[in-house]
Amino acid sequence: MKKYLLAALLGLGLCASPALSQTPVPPQPPVPAADGTAVVGLELPPDQNVAFDEGFVTVQAKCKGEVKWLVISTNKVKYVTVAQTNSIIISVPPQGGVINVFAVGNVDGKMTEFARTNINIGNAPGPNPGPVNPPNPNPNPPAPVVTKLHLTFLVDMNNTTPEMAKLLNSESLRKGINQKGHWFRLYDIKSDIVAQKKLDGVVQRVGGNNVLIVQGDDGRVLSATTIPATEQEVLAIIQKITGK
Repeated sequence: MKKYLLAALLGLGLCASPALSQTPVPPQPPVPAADGTAVVGLELPPDQNVAFDEGFVTVQAKCKGEVKWLVISTNKVKYVTVAQTNSIIISVPPQGGVINVFAVGNVDGKMTEFARTNINIGNAPGPNPGPVNPPNPNPNPPAPVVTKLHLTFLVDMNNTTPEMAKLLNSESLRKGINQKGHWFRLYDIKSDIVAQKKLDGVVQRVGGNNVLIVQGDDGRVLSATTIPATEQEVLAIIQKITGK
């Protein structure tokens, strides 16, 4: 059984990928037997619960050898493996559901048993900004006081680099946004939700496949740019708008 599954992994090319791959949702494949999150020679993190807008989750294996991965999800997910750290970065589908992550290690030429960890995705969204408002005909309106911002990161999941995934999965970035009372959201730029929120026109004005849109509670677009390369640049946009 173990050899069959490993051969399937190699055949499907799940071992490495330079960019986020996409796991189709078709009939569910046979689930390999797994003895929990830890087996001899291999350990995965415990099961975890994440929000629907978490963006990405990183799972890192503890193993002295090479690790191969298998991802099974109730909804489409995309992922990138990082062989140097025996880890995998998985996108979180906003539809919710459960992601099963399996791993097998090669330690001193011998394959370990399969280990498994689960990612449970919540589907309770936080408050949304109002609809995108058209430009104000008054060229010099009084500047409103902005205290709460909605930061929406739109990413082409099929062409996202590990560096971008690392930025958007950064705990310190999310903490820096949430502690100031703002909201963090991340969607695939090709998702229907972009048009539903009337952000497609903003995306077209910015151009490219990675866009950060900052809105106030009333839906006004306060900033629309390509996603910055660093956390500091993202937080600087917030500070420029709110003054703190």
